[in-house]
Amino acid sequence: MKKYLVCICFVGLFACDTPKSQKEYTGKRQFRTNDPSRLFFKNMRSAYYFRSRRPNSKKDIYTLKKNSKDTDRPLLHPLIINDWMNDMTFVFIEKNKYKYFPNDNLNIMWQHADSTGSFVWKSLTKEAQFEFTGAIYDGLLKGYDMAMVSEKGDTIPFLDVHQDRKNFAVVMRDFYKLTE
Repeated sequence: MKKYLVCICFVGLFACDTPKSQKEYTGKRQFRTNDPSRLFFKNMRSAYYFRSRRPNSKKDIYTLKKNSKDTDRPLLHPLIINDWMNDMTFVFIEKNKYKYFPNDNLNIMWQHADSTGSFVWKSLTKEAQFEFTGAIYDGLLKGYDMAMVSEKGDTIPFLDVHQDRKNFAVVMRDFYKLTE
């Protein structure tokens, strides 16, 4: 009996494959994704999003279904862009149709206890959008009160509705789970 058990162990040991190495990633780390993260997102989280794809593109665009359609207040909706051909994912910003959004720089001022500051979005690059949305997300987690400087120059409350804050945080949390 021991003889058969030893033979089965040797056969089982040599029958196992060694894991294949993953391809080397050459892009920036904050945008890298992998198959398990994408699979989790697709199976567990994508039901909460609208998925679209632009013509002649290999990128899936995910927009949260719960995003508000209101145009009477300024809102930024983060979009998750999944470039599945290159194992990358990005977060882009989509403005709602609020009529006083500034055309150039977007300045979000924050206040918490005795401190104040601002987040400025100047560029449309993926790195700038990543940093800007990350700063807003950190501010939401810390409980900052935020206001936007409008095109007219006045300050308007920004993400002051609980559901808007929650929606922004959900998308950013899903994005961070998608990246390594």
